[in-house]
Amino acid sequence: MNSVVKPQETTIFSAEPSQYGWIVSDGAAQRGLFVSERQAIDDVKKRQRTLKKQGQRSSLEVTVIYPEKPSDRPWQRRHWSAPKLS
Repeated sequence: MNSVVKPQETTIFSAEPSQYGWIVSDGAAQRGLFVSERQAIDDVKKRQRTLKKQGQRSSLEVTVIYPEKPSDRPWQRRHWSAPKLS
């Protein structure tokens, strides 16, 4: 008797920014909306642990959208500090 091994499907989670926060989805459905990227990634890691216990594989894709103008990138803005008063 020959046994047929089905290829194991991989659940691909995605985390991407939206107007309202970070959306987590698994391709089939939206799984959550979070305030920060860190919260979204932590949620996916929790879901991945559950799948791993069930013997299923998963991966995570994070979408990052950069502003078109460099001046809109807050990490590249120049910071001004007030002079020390003597």
